[in-house]
Amino acid sequence: MYETNGASGRMEQLEHWLNNVFWYHYKWYFLAAVFALTLLVMSIVSFASRVDYDWTVVYAHRGPSDPAGAAAIEALMEKTAPDTTDNGKVQVQVLELCDDVEGPGREDLYGPLLDSDTLLYVLDDGVLKQYQSLGYFQETAPCGEPGLMAAVNDVPVTPYVMEDFAGYEYTQEQIDDANVYRQEQHELLAEEARAILWKLGT
Repeated sequence: MYETNGASGRMEQLEHWLNNVFWYHYKWYFLAAVFALTLLVMSIVSFASRVDYDWTVVYAHRGPSDPAGAAAIEALMEKTAPDTTDNGKVQVQVLELCDDVEGPGREDLYGPLLDSDTLLYVLDDGVLKQYQSLGYFQETAPCGEPGLMAAVNDVPVTPYVMEDFAGYEYTQEQIDDANVYRQEQHELLAEEARAILWKLGT
């Protein structure tokens, strides 16, 4: 037994308890609790800092990167576009594709073109003419700076198939209902995108 001899005796007792009782018997519980608390804090921080964007706008142009142009497009779209998330503010994400990015921006554009959730684009004359010759971007409107046009690319929704849900107990009827719902939501978003073009062009 340790005798309590003032503050130093209490410190010795605390060290003895920490080293020989707490750490010996409870260290795995303690480490598991620290791990769980760390995950919880990281999840809360991630959720709190997550931005739920109303619109993603692809800014594709030739030449060097243009952060000022991207910021201007973001500000213009925030004034023009509707609040689709109903959180009281319009938040726009601008993805810039240009010659400074790996490979020419005109080649990198194919990924967004196949994404049915990405409907709004801002293109310079060169990129616009190239893709219009391929059948894209038939709906356009002037967008701020001379030589830039806003455009809509209404890609059809790729329907879910049974193989997409292998391992889950979904019926074909449920998958069909999900496809109908996704298409309806996509059509609403496409109409809103066209309304943005109309506002920009007036």
